[in-house]
This record gives sequence, C-alpha cells and structure tokens, in this order.
Amino acid sequence: MIFKNGEVTISPNTIYWIKMPVNIGEDDQIELLKNDILVIDCNYGLEDFEKLINPNNNHIAYFYNLDALLQRDKVKKENVYNYCNQVAKFISEYLPQRSVIHTFTIDNNISSIFRSKGLIYIEKNLFTNSNAVSIVLNLIKPIFSEGNRIRRSSLRLGLYPDVKYKVEIQEMTKGVMKQGMLKDISLSGIGLLMHDNSDVSAFSLKDNVQLKIYTPSSVLKIFSSLVTRLDPEKKEIGINYNILDNHMVKDETAHYLTKLIFYWIKDIIKEYGKI
Repeated sequence: MIFKNGEVTISPNTIYWIKMPVNIGEDDQIELLKNDILVIDCNYGLEDFEKLINPNNNHIAYFYNLDALLQRDKVKKENVYNYCNQVAKFISEYLPQRSVIHTFTIDNNISSIFRSKGLIYIEKNLFTNSNAVSIVLNLIKPIFSEGNRIRRSSLRLGLYPDVKYKVEIQEMTKGVMKQGMLKDISLSGIGLLMHDNSDVSAFSLKDNVQLKIYTPSSVLKIFSSLVTRLDPEKKEIGINYNILDNHMVKDETAHYLTKLIFYWIKDIIKEYGKI
C-alpha cells in the first residue's frame, strides 16, 4: 500500500485470509506483525472473491480456509466437487504462486482438483494447538522469503505532532545524553526530532545508543540500537534496532510499539477499506 500522508511507504507482507481460523487472536496478529506479517481476515464466500485486492506486488499472499468456505456458502454434499472446481479455477488465475488452500478433510478427489492445477494444498488441521504464530510463519516462509529469511518491508507510523512522547537518547561509550521527541516509529527503528542541530551533532553514525520513551502510562526502554541517520538541518536522528532481538528491545516494549502500528493499520482499513 502507498498511504498518501507520508506515513507509509510500503505495506508489510500481508496475508488476506479468507475465513481466518477463530483461534488466531489479536495477540497472535500483533506477534505476527513483529515478524512483518499483517493478517487481514476476509469473511468472504466464493461470490466475494472478486473483492480481493489486485495482487500485482510481491508483498501479498492469500490463505483459503476450505472447510470454513464450504460451511459459509452452505455447500451441499453433492455439490462439493463442483464448488471446489470453482474455487480452484479462481485461485489458479489469481496469484496461484502465493496462495495456500488448507483443509482438515481428507478426500482424494478434492485433493486432485487443487493439486492438478499446481496449487499449494494442505490436508491437515493446522490450528488444533495454540502455536498459531509458528504455524503461519512456517507456511509463509517459502512465499515471502529470500535466503530462508522473510523479507522485511518499510512501514512507518508518523506520530509527531499529534502524539508527543519525550525521548532520552544516551550514547553508550561516551555517555552523551540528549532529549528529543519521538517523530515516527517502524518495525525496525524510530525517528527522533531534537531540540536543535547541536543535539544532532553530538552523535555519530553507528553510535550504540540506549533510549527511554516516556508515554502517559509507562517508560519504554530500548537497551541497544544504532544511529543510522543524522540530519542537523532538520534536527532529526534515525535509530535502527531489531524488534525481535530481546537484547535490544524487551518483549513488553516490542509489544507496545507493535500494537501502536497494529491499531493504526486497523484504523486505516476501517476508514479506507482493505489495504
């Protein structure tokens, strides 16, 4: 997605899940977003498939819950094979290489309908346990990965001046400490707006810094991060970290920062429709 207010440059890797399993809760979705996977539940039936977003980018995939689709569309037993043929025909013409069909029904005829078209078809109840995040990440790796690592995208939420969080930034070797405001956050770093350009000049690229972010309810700590951008003219500093690295960002802080982005995305979807 390209969101025109300057806050988003590209979407996270996004799964449009047609009939997402109910056991994938909000905490699971937030945990997946830490891994740069946004899951959007599409309560669709076969007649709604045309509403799916145009797939002409490599950050989108589709999961189809066949059992839930059959139930939603109230497909009679004698019509199941014909229905599956219609679903398979749509998928084979609509991003087949990044589509996953899953079912807990073992039926050779249904299997042959999808696999004969070269589609990713999984016969297993994937969601009987609570480890939904690991299951989704393992399913998605072949689709979004490079060198067995999931490609990360560039999603940035602009906060200042609507939200004003004070930030302390301390360089870990020289002990230099300055204060600024949180300008924006992403899944891999934050931007700081400093008081004047001399505050920016007090730091160097690749400095190892520690941050304290003062929110109304708590003080968030980022224990280790790197200075990756200095702009004295704009009085800005760019900081990078790995939100999945517990030595850099503790779980509580990572969860809080990811929730900010998660709820913001949900508001965009609510106001503007699907991403």
